[in-house]
Amino acid sequence: MPRAVNSKHISILLLLYNGEKYINDAYVGSIIKNTKVPGYAIDFVFLDNGSTDNTVSKVLKQYPMVHLLKTFKNTLYGEGVNTLIRYAYRTYKSDYFIIFDQDAKAPAGYASALVQFATQHPEAAFVQPLILNGPKNNDIYSAGHRYVGKTKSCFPLQHTKPHRRYSEIKSGSIMGTLLKAEAVKEVGVLDPIFEIYYESSDWCFRFRKAGYKCYCLYEAIVYHERDQKKSSNLQLYYVFRNKIILWAKHDTATYQACRAEYQRELDSLTTAYSTGRLVNNSYDQMKHFALSDGVALAAQATRKRNTSIKFQPFSCVHAK
Repeated sequence: MPRAVNSKHISILLLLYNGEKYINDAYVGSIIKNTKVPGYAIDFVFLDNGSTDNTVSKVLKQYPMVHLLKTFKNTLYGEGVNTLIRYAYRTYKSDYFIIFDQDAKAPAGYASALVQFATQHPEAAFVQPLILNGPKNNDIYSAGHRYVGKTKSCFPLQHTKPHRRYSEIKSGSIMGTLLKAEAVKEVGVLDPIFEIYYESSDWCFRFRKAGYKCYCLYEAIVYHERDQKKSSNLQLYYVFRNKIILWAKHDTATYQACRAEYQRELDSLTTAYSTGRLVNNSYDQMKHFALSDGVALAAQATRKRNTSIKFQPFSCVHAK
């Protein structure tokens, strides 16, 4: 239902893809049960991004309070999140968005901590919780991002600053993360050129360039059960491809260093191709395509793309 006049509103946004094993009280149910913020109306908007399993039917049966949208194909992460934001903003004119992946667990109190912090820090556009690998394992999954080496590869920060409740970060992870709608309206939604990976880095850089700040709030906890040491070739393709695109948009010197590094690797891989050494090497084949595509897309990266928060037509229907 549309928000009441003069009420404050939060949209909880969650992207689904073949996620039927997460449609239970341990995962999705924990987000619905534990998202309570006094003084705010809350709506849950999920997008099924072209699942081929029983995700849609399980959500409809177990969580009828969810506003469930469905695409006809997998539009990948960036466009999926953008669809959620645009729908939620058009429908509710939300004050805040909180964005989740399907494999997250949310304990009680996370949302009220994020919102309280955001209201006390009006400059905050992006507030991520402390993301842990738990709950059985309390190792830190992400406390923000760090950038390493001459070409500034992005890695999650896996430590907190001692004796601090929060830290200002260059960029962060989107996992139970709060976004101020006013800031998103100003700088735009995720840049669709990234599709997945490095998209939150770009978003945070754009927020900071507009005068906002990004934070990790340590006392807000969300769990994310994923092994960071295991990545598919498809995931790595986007990681390799998108790094150079990020720096083409945001830092000329780093972009030039990336381009030189990519060209050296491409020359080496091209030589290996010519000698037949990559015929059965799927990793190097993937990397060759990723670097080539990254160089080509980086040349387009500074072109203006439509990242407006305003409603646009999209190939999506209500599932109920």
